[in-house]
Amino acid sequence: MKTTHKRIAVNTIMLYVRTLVIIFINLYISRMLLALLGMENFGIVSVITSAVVIITFLNGSLSGAASRFLTYEIGLGNPDKLKSVFSAVLTVHLAAAAIFLLLAQTAGLWFINNKLLIPAQSLFAANILYQATVFATLFSILRIPYEALIIAHEKMNIFSYFSIFNVVLKFILVAALFLFKDYNLIILYGLVLFVISFATMILYVIYTLRHNVEARAKPAFNTVFLKPLLGFSSNTLYSESMSVFKSQGINVLQNMFFGPVLSAATGIANQVFFAVAGLSDNFLLASRPQIVKNYARGDYKEMLLLINNGAKIAFILVLMITIPLFLEIDFILTLWLKEAPPYTALFCKMLLAANLISVTYRTLFLAIQATGKLFAVSLLLGTVYFLIIPISWLMLKAGAAPAIPFIVNLSATLLLFAVLCAFAGKYIKDFRVTAFLKDIVLKGAIVLLLSVLPSLALMHYLEQGWIRFICILFFSTMCAALSSYFVALNGSERQLITDKIKSFLKRGFAI
Repeated sequence: MKTTHKRIAVNTIMLYVRTLVIIFINLYISRMLLALLGMENFGIVSVITSAVVIITFLNGSLSGAASRFLTYEIGLGNPDKLKSVFSAVLTVHLAAAAIFLLLAQTAGLWFINNKLLIPAQSLFAANILYQATVFATLFSILRIPYEALIIAHEKMNIFSYFSIFNVVLKFILVAALFLFKDYNLIILYGLVLFVISFATMILYVIYTLRHNVEARAKPAFNTVFLKPLLGFSSNTLYSESMSVFKSQGINVLQNMFFGPVLSAATGIANQVFFAVAGLSDNFLLASRPQIVKNYARGDYKEMLLLINNGAKIAFILVLMITIPLFLEIDFILTLWLKEAPPYTALFCKMLLAANLISVTYRTLFLAIQATGKLFAVSLLLGTVYFLIIPISWLMLKAGAAPAIPFIVNLSATLLLFAVLCAFAGKYIKDFRVTAFLKDIVLKGAIVLLLSVLPSLALMHYLEQGWIRFICILFFSTMCAALSSYFVALNGSERQLITDKIKSFLKRGFAI
């Protein structure tokens, strides 16, 4: 058990370093792109990307299936079967890539040219960008089996290095665009996306071929392994595709009703959301293999411990980041972008609030995913995700404000929490909903209040600026850490942290 928890901790640290590097570089890349392209062209890039992502509805379910089945076989320790499973995963992703390409060159192309609000003078460049983004996404689909294999083997350091390579290469190529300001930057940015995605795919393939024997398996139509893989994928296909439809569909709605500038605001808000969500997902990504492996071995006690601790730690980590971001988002956007598109701050706040709620139930979904009993869960989750867009469309059509899709999304997040708690109580052995609500939700709400109240007092007495931002950052983090220690953690968890701190201090003084 200790070895398992230590592995999760080490992997989490590796993923946090990766994510922090990626966040800071990506945020600076966004600033460079906004300066290069301007708000309107930045909005065009954002909505084109969203349109392409919507077509990749197969990605989420296939990626989750690949990770689950590969991790499951590693947990059982059967190398021959692992090789056959990887062959099936590769076959399925090749088929998914072909389906994606067909949809992108038919329905997607028609939508870009007939439904989006793109200025006539930018339509040709938008089409070139669209094609470049399509093929960049195609390479991303093809690398999923190799990426899933690295994660299943818990090689989070390698995963981190490759992710950092991806974002550093993007930074270098985007910075190089300043040398070509006289050319069409939308088209050149599309070329940048194409090159980065292709280079990253090659890197993953070369590494796994050299270090994992099962990666050398060739695609094969073996129904023994394809059938359960496709069955699992079909169970999550609806919810995963609707999740993508929801997140990217909001951006498309903003473009259809309000034009490229509001698409730019939505794109920036999504970047803030994915940055914060990525930090919590690090811990969950590190925990997922162990949750699946414990389920495969029938160790349900350890599995429940990982579920509860994962939800608790992920919430605390996200809370520490969310409070200063939420309260000081106007100041941060000014520092980051100098001039943000209208509504950007409000959109960011809505997404940050939704993420803080959703982080509490993500381990529940991972555990349900490990059981393979996903049909009913996927059906309900997917329906909730789907309804966000038509409800938002109807309200916008009636003249509602641009923030309405984000309010609908926040309401849906609360509903999804209740849905997943109910299914976890049904499918996960020995899981008790009331105990989860008391240990995670109630204690989390108390920690939230104790953390945010001092910051609100500071906002009342201090003017916006560096001094207020630093004070809120410091006090909110300290209050969150202390209240988490005394409220959220139980006695044994507090003792463990105290012992770790004492051990660290002893080593420090010994030096």
